[in-house]
Amino acid sequence: MTKESVLIVGTVSNVSNVLIKEFEKVFKSLSRFNAISTYLIESDSTDNTKEVLGELKRMYSNFEYVELGTLKNSIPNRIERIRFCRNLYIKFIRKKIVLEQWDYIVVADLDGMNSKLTPDAVNSCFEDTPNWDACFANQKYGYYDLYALRHPEWMPDNCFDDLAKENAKIPFKYFESSNLFLKIMALFIFDRARKVAIYDKMKILGINSEWIKVQSAFGGLGIYKPKLLIECNYDRVSVSQSLASEHVDINAKLISKGYSLFINPNLINSHWNTYNVNRLFIIRQIRNFLRTNPNFRKLVKRFFGGGGGI
Repeated sequence: MTKESVLIVGTVSNVSNVLIKEFEKVFKSLSRFNAISTYLIESDSTDNTKEVLGELKRMYSNFEYVELGTLKNSIPNRIERIRFCRNLYIKFIRKKIVLEQWDYIVVADLDGMNSKLTPDAVNSCFEDTPNWDACFANQKYGYYDLYALRHPEWMPDNCFDDLAKENAKIPFKYFESSNLFLKIMALFIFDRARKVAIYDKMKILGINSEWIKVQSAFGGLGIYKPKLLIECNYDRVSVSQSLASEHVDINAKLISKGYSLFINPNLINSHWNTYNVNRLFIIRQIRNFLRTNPNFRKLVKRFFGGGGGI
């Protein structure tokens, strides 16, 4: 254990079923630190997330959170809501940093994405590493967070812009055809577009790989030196650009200031997840089937719970 201190921050919404387990996983993985504080922003929950946050506050010292109520009416776009919430923990950091003097800030998603995080994974960020200002997590079976990723060769642009370009090549008249063969062919072409634009780019980064210097990343967990979050926030870089991840915006500001950002392949926080599992053809076809058969989808959700995915 070091004499250093760390602050965990994040946004939460509708995570009551995983929040305690996820928070405990992150908290225990930060065991190298002498003192751990927490500040979470909650909004728009329709489950028991607020009650679970209250339970966590009773369980852990230096645990704070705020409830913002329903934001989606005033901020209907999900990314803009998250951006707004993240800027609130930026304000908290700037207000408290002089008194608290945290050595590091950990930005963590607490929706199940850090289920495989370990102390060894966190410790790898501090042992024989490049000179980093922020480092981000990796996933064992494919780095999933392409929306937050920017890298000159790997992901130079918004992955959803790339997907739109691939979709533009699809002859959508096939979907409208009464010919079963043409309908099936259209589905395979549609799947190929998503595979080329997204799933083929969910690279598997071996844990012994070199750190990857990036222009932006996240992956459900980021460790920052506090000065970065004091100097920059999640406001959009440009109102004219296609809507980018809030992580892309803050990281663009950090890069412009000369800070060094990396993905640490050893910082594994999940194996398979609801996103990178789509690398498997059979999973994509099952999800396509569920997407086009609402009654069967309702039945699956009833017995197995809901699922996500890009």
